[in-house]
Amino acid sequence: ELFEIALAVWEKRAVDDKLEGCRLIDKCCNCSSGILTRIWLQMLSYEETTDIPTKYKMLFEKILNENRKDKDQVICILVGQYAFLFRKDAKWCAEHLLPFLKSVEKIEFKAAWEGIVWFSRQLYQELADELTETYLYAVERIAEMPKQVREGFVNIYTVLMVYAVENPILEFIPKLFQVAEEEDRKEFISTIYNCLKNMEKHQKEQLWDNWLKAYWENRLRNIPVSLDEYEKTEMLEWIFEMDDLYPEAVDIIISGTHIKDIDGLFWYSMKEKEIGKKYPDDTAKLLAFLLCDETNIGYSGSEIVDIANTIKCSDINNQR
Repeated sequence: ELFEIALAVWEKRAVDDKLEGCRLIDKCCNCSSGILTRIWLQMLSYEETTDIPTKYKMLFEKILNENRKDKDQVICILVGQYAFLFRKDAKWCAEHLLPFLKSVEKIEFKAAWEGIVWFSRQLYQELADELTETYLYAVERIAEMPKQVREGFVNIYTVLMVYAVENPILEFIPKLFQVAEEEDRKEFISTIYNCLKNMEKHQKEQLWDNWLKAYWENRLRNIPVSLDEYEKTEMLEWIFEMDDLYPEAVDIIISGTHIKDIDGLFWYSMKEKEIGKKYPDDTAKLLAFLLCDETNIGYSGSEIVDIANTIKCSDINNQR
């Protein structure tokens, strides 16, 4: 039986030092411990039963408890399949996998979250509910995560806020911004943009009403932290995916301080999406706000002229 053959190979495997210094994910894909663990998971996926058979539970518990140099590979792969294993046996996952996501041992903690980032980015409501407190704990330790893992963690954390957390303004956002550095904030902004881009109109309205509007307004009031220039610039991109919420977003933008730098991609997108035709009055207000003496627009003058020429305002004050 293939299961037993893999187990025999496991007992005779040796730690491969050739990949020492490589990323953990690379070791998982190229070393015997990682390859065998992935083989067992693949075999489990073909089992007809909806739970985790006893032989797999016993095996996974055994290899998770082995005190070997390559244990981090096992943790990375098994915790990385949390979403898959949780559907089969939530109680077993909570007992044997969840502790690694909160481990005080840095190697275990990093390996577990690297697994989540590389293998388990898909969330569903039951899993999100189960791991909410775990994410709130882990965000305080993102400084321990490697750069790519940290980026992936912020992405998942933000998606969790968008789709599964009722009011992230209470805990999720404050905890993130207590530790977030520039790249984390940029990933947060980018993830929200991508979520908006892939949402149906009613989903955008729900997100806006639930917390996104309040978040934007709060940031203009320096809650939970002050809004940096690069954030103001990058959050402008959200308006292109707002649909009929665009006028409300414009009102929030123009209620804040001026934006110093606006890159050419913003003006190009505004021109291509013909925002001025769809929302002439609101676009006129936005242009009047953005095009002040303090704003650096680069070499986008021609795009701005084209945008302005498409605007036919109903408000005589905006026409000026």
